[in-house]
Amino acid sequence: MMWKAIICHAFLVPLALGNDAPCESIGGTCQQDTLPCPGGYQSGLCGGGVNRRCCKQNDEPCVNIGGICQQDTLSCPGGYQSGLCGGAANRRCCKEKDVRCVNIEGTCQDDSKPCCGGYETNLCGGGRNRRCCKETDEPCVSFGGTCQQDSLFCSGGYQSGLCGGAANRRCCKDTPCVSIGGTCQDDSLSCCGGYQSLLCGGGVNRRCCKEKDEPCVSIGGTCHEDTLSCSGGYQSGLCGGGVNRRCCKERDTPCVNIGGTCQDDSQPCCGGYQSLLCGGGVNRRCCKEKDAPCERIGGTCQQDSLPCFGGYQSGLCGGGVNRKCCKEEDAPCVSIGGTCQEDSLSCSGGYESGLCGGGVNRKCCKLCSGVKIYSRTSWGAKAPKSSTIMSTPVSLFFVHHTVGSSCNDFTSCATVMRSIQNYHMEIKGWSDIGYSFLVGEDGAVYEGRGWNKVGAHTQGYNSLGLAASVMGNFMNSKPNAAALNAMKNLIQCGISRGYITSTYKLYGHRDVVSTTTCPGDALYQEIKTWPHYSTQTP
Repeated sequence: MMWKAIICHAFLVPLALGNDAPCESIGGTCQQDTLPCPGGYQSGLCGGGVNRRCCKQNDEPCVNIGGICQQDTLSCPGGYQSGLCGGAANRRCCKEKDVRCVNIEGTCQDDSKPCCGGYETNLCGGGRNRRCCKETDEPCVSFGGTCQQDSLFCSGGYQSGLCGGAANRRCCKDTPCVSIGGTCQDDSLSCCGGYQSLLCGGGVNRRCCKEKDEPCVSIGGTCHEDTLSCSGGYQSGLCGGGVNRRCCKERDTPCVNIGGTCQDDSQPCCGGYQSLLCGGGVNRRCCKEKDAPCERIGGTCQQDSLPCFGGYQSGLCGGGVNRKCCKEEDAPCVSIGGTCQEDSLSCSGGYESGLCGGGVNRKCCKLCSGVKIYSRTSWGAKAPKSSTIMSTPVSLFFVHHTVGSSCNDFTSCATVMRSIQNYHMEIKGWSDIGYSFLVGEDGAVYEGRGWNKVGAHTQGYNSLGLAASVMGNFMNSKPNAAALNAMKNLIQCGISRGYITSTYKLYGHRDVVSTTTCPGDALYQEIKTWPHYSTQTP
């Protein structure tokens, strides 16, 4: 009986231990889960009571570095490491949390260890001192490059074999220097274009040599991307770098702005040289060759956004399209409706001296006597959106009033003119101010669309006649004598210059448009007494 009991006991013990085999196979130990277990407990792997669980004591070295112990037949993007897990030989530590470091060919390690490539944080699992050592980027870093995905832009060009990580992680070389057309080299080497610091990687003596920019620098220019503003204008073929890196002659801008050309002063220049306006050597000076035609007629070349009482003339100045010839010295002639020209030319109205700039033979040809006509430029007109040439001479002339403000000096009349033009263009949507001319009670005429442009003044007759409008409201009182005389003299001027027939017919606006009271009752009664007023419908 005793023997049977012993035999029975001998067979029961292995049976009980066999229930712990799943735990032991992964390097664990089955114990009461009230006991400490630094590797962490796992259920369902031990026999005995519900509190007996598998303590993975032998996985602790792997867990400490942020890994997971598993069969090495399973995928592990972070890579396996041996000797850190319990259990069978093919149970190894998968450094799953180190994946981000491994992807850039780094190694996760304690940052107390040396790392010539430099550490980067937040890429490794484990303790806070475990950081990513990018040791394999060192060849690129050592000569001033940066390792990055080659899908990213690199103006300096990529070089393979110098970076860790995937095949498309390559070394971007000395980008800041290369992007401006330079070459990074030891500054003990000669560099005709001059060195610039802080643009190269590598040692402190590796600096950017702008050798390829020397042709631009030699003429006082600066090489940069031609998408940037350059008031002096760009010139190709003088800079290194990409095809869009061109020579901006910014230092020549003061000369270019006045229509000049910077050149060596040993070269001929009929317009004369001016110093201190050009970059480059001391012999590079500004030749104002292109402004000579304007200067010969007594004008000054300037931006046409500036005021010019004498009026602008195109094609006589160098520089941009907005640099025009201001015949300021011709203003006295222009103010009386004349034109300054060589007195060898014919002039139906006769010449008057002392009113023009330029040579002694430039005199004022008075095309129209007794009337002062201010040009569009004088009163500050905007450029028309469009214009249509009309056939002249015309046989119809229409009189209007503006209904708005009156004026009795140049300043107030010019202000009214600009206001009317803005209203016609911005509110009515017309291409320009509507009238051919406007008249102020200062006794002057202000050019609207002028003698030979189709207006927008008298519906149905815009292409058949000219029109002048007196500035003001003349329902109850007529314009002063100065304005009325200016209107009469304007018509005579049009006849003498061939824009109006001598047999023209005069009308008020209301004579052809029944829905208006223009040109006002008082002014209408006045023009009905003028010789060419017609009661016949045109």
